[in-house]
Amino acid sequence: MFRRFLKAAGRAALLGGLLAAAGCAWRQPRLHALRVDQVALPNRIIEPAVWGRAKEIEVTARTPAGVRLPVRLRAIHDGRALGLLISWPDRSEGDTPPVWVWDEQRHEYRWVSRPNDEVALLWPMSPDPTFAAVPEQPEGYDLWRWRGGWTNLSGHADDARLLLRQHPRGTDPATVEGELFPVPGTDRWIERQVIPDTGQPGTRPTTRPLLREEERMPGTAADFASGSQADVEALALYAKVRDFQPSAYFRYGRRRTPGYWFSDEIDHAEDGFWFVEFHRLLVTPHDEEDAQLRGDGPHRFAVWVVDEGQGPDPFRTGPIELRLQPSKQTRDDRD
Repeated sequence: MFRRFLKAAGRAALLGGLLAAAGCAWRQPRLHALRVDQVALPNRIIEPAVWGRAKEIEVTARTPAGVRLPVRLRAIHDGRALGLLISWPDRSEGDTPPVWVWDEQRHEYRWVSRPNDEVALLWPMSPDPTFAAVPEQPEGYDLWRWRGGWTNLSGHADDARLLLRQHPRGTDPATVEGELFPVPGTDRWIERQVIPDTGQPGTRPTTRPLLREEERMPGTAADFASGSQADVEALALYAKVRDFQPSAYFRYGRRRTPGYWFSDEIDHAEDGFWFVEFHRLLVTPHDEEDAQLRGDGPHRFAVWVVDEGQGPDPFRTGPIELRLQPSKQTRDDRD
């Protein structure tokens, strides 16, 4: 009797686990974009009066080795443009000034104090996307990317396309257009090809001479963005506090006004959080290069985070559903 009970309990537990796993497979995180009057361009000033009203969700990004990273997202839109705010903890970062060390062998400066972190949003351009890190069939994504490092913490944005393809292990790298990465536990390689959109990006990498002409420091130079490269804007803030709750209240007569404080050390922040603010038109004039976000959704996307303080492998989320809050007139028309 007891053995039959254990077998039945084991079958029930197994069935429950399978059902739970199946449920996790189809339940995707849902991000609601709050309708606002205007989505402003990123300016490294996180406006709590705007973002504090947008509902926040938390998703888990994982590396191939299973290391986890909590990523939090908020979204706003005005019917014309979309704003996304992404934050995650980064204990290997700091806002201390960069330290450049002269490398005698390479005859160039090395930046030793700050890694080149980045976050990317992947919007599918292929039919029936799997959002898998190693898809069976080639897949293409519209890539909105922010990259930090360089000479300041605010970083700069890229607008590109990402193509993923599988190849047998041993493929000659000279025969493919992207970079090849081994797939752990298999005899396959995955090719990641990043194709920049047409036009001129707003920030371009440069090298600048220092004490002597042969001593050059990597950096960036501002330029006028044009073409499809001008579609994505992104800037970042590194701060110690990540909550949108008021830090204090100020009283003016009978009115109480909330005050927000994003860093408890104005001149220095360590062991804090990245805040990256994205801006893009919902529909751009570049259909061949951009994912177009027409209608209220759902629009699916994924997030990749590279924290070079923890290694080169990106932290990846599964697909996330984005839904845009309709305008009051649209809601009235539907009713």
